[in-house]
Amino acid sequence: MSKKVLTTPIQDKDLEDIKIGDVIYLTGYLVTARDAAHPRLVKLARNLPVDLRGKAIFHAGPIMVHRKDDPTKFDVVSIGPTTSMRMEKFQKHFPNTTVEVEVPDVLLEVPMDAMLIEQVLYNLMENAVIHGMAEKIRIRVDAGKHWVRFSVSDDGAGIPQEKLEHLCRDYMELADTSSGDKKHNMGIGLIVCRDIIKVHGGNFEGRNQLEGGTEFWFTLPLKEERQYGGHKG
Repeated sequence: MSKKVLTTPIQDKDLEDIKIGDVIYLTGYLVTARDAAHPRLVKLARNLPVDLRGKAIFHAGPIMVHRKDDPTKFDVVSIGPTTSMRMEKFQKHFPNTTVEVEVPDVLLEVPMDAMLIEQVLYNLMENAVIHGMAEKIRIRVDAGKHWVRFSVSDDGAGIPQEKLEHLCRDYMELADTSSGDKKHNMGIGLIVCRDIIKVHGGNFEGRNQLEGGTEFWFTLPLKEERQYGGHKG
């Protein structure tokens, strides 16, 4: 396996020695496209509103935020094959909830199953609204030397302290149904999140914030640290 950096416009000769399993970094002008773009090109033989010659199509939907220095422009904060699909689902179900995203300005290589990690983030956001009655959610990513830390905090009502204390204990303690189906579902959801992170070699924790609401965070090892096990953030 080798690494290669391709810069658009891409020439045929740039692709000749690429093999299955190689890691390819793309830089330059990229085009993102969702499902509808492909039948438009192939089946309907219709052009897209961009010139694709020498460029790369990334089958994905980005999450965009307004730039602080120029609100008429946008920055890409996250992109993947299911990223925007999950965010669209969240925005559709919770249109009155504000979501803020803060990420570092560096490229991070984090070994992960992207769909599972996105599910963790979605579960935490959904819990904040349904169980915590949050109106504002903040997602933050912090990069350390060997680890990356994801946190999801909210301005909601928080959750019982005893539930937080059981995060690292027995399954049934956290998923106790005595407080009703909603709290049971929250417990199951947190258990799933915790176990997904553990499988990835990271740690999962949560706390009630002094100013109100909850914060859940998890750490994932960067590429070279995956072999060394979990880390407490």
